[in-house]
Amino acid sequence: EMQERGDLVQDEEGRWVEGPTLDWDTLPVRVEGVIEERIGRLDEELREALTVASVEGEEFTAEVVARVRDLDERGLVRRLSRELDRQHRLVQARGRERINHHRLSLYRFRHHLFQHYLYHSLDEVEREFLHEDVGSVLEELYGEQATEIAPQLARHFLLAGDKERALPYLMEAGIRSQRAYAHEEALHYLRTALAAAEELGDREEALTVIHEHLGDVLFNIGEYDGALSNYTAALDLLQELPIPDGISKQAAALCRKVGMVYE
Repeated sequence: EMQERGDLVQDEEGRWVEGPTLDWDTLPVRVEGVIEERIGRLDEELREALTVASVEGEEFTAEVVARVRDLDERGLVRRLSRELDRQHRLVQARGRERINHHRLSLYRFRHHLFQHYLYHSLDEVEREFLHEDVGSVLEELYGEQATEIAPQLARHFLLAGDKERALPYLMEAGIRSQRAYAHEEALHYLRTALAAAEELGDREEALTVIHEHLGDVLFNIGEYDGALSNYTAALDLLQELPIPDGISKQAAALCRKVGMVYE
């Protein structure tokens, strides 16, 4: 499109370079117009399939899109690879993997602007419904291995407005990030989980776990006041819980961590 408009021209060596009329300030509008034109060439089934794909993200799964749109999975894979990849060059295949006895066909948008355009063509209500649908299908496909994609599931259920379903995945994502020493990610997920648990109410057991892990992360990065505050909050919450066998050991472990902060 830029070549046709004269924004890009060939130099003496045949290389495409900026033309004298190229105005970078107006380029985004033109880019959006080009994307709109290319998406407009697709039939309704493919447009709707790509819109669902944009909700999953820049990278998406054909089987997820097919189940959300109630399409034949093999047929959709064929159309993605033949029409959207080779003909329209909007997506590209990334390969396949097996999860929980399911074959997953992985694709990505060729440019993030395609995904951005489609995603933002949805209104807020449509986005919420589709995030819930995509999260539910991913959860079903991964089954017992769903914790492996905890960040994605937490994101989808949060954007669907379902904090109840998001909470365990936020906690799992935070704990996994903590174990990987990804401190900033761990703080993000655990603090988001904390806010969700507090809003939901009656989540003392979850709050205890979240506060303890937040304390551990803060201790590891040298924020001792924050660590102490979270350990103390976890101890206070333990007192409100019934006292099964593990509670006293958990309280003792928290007391040791408080002692480490003072050391």
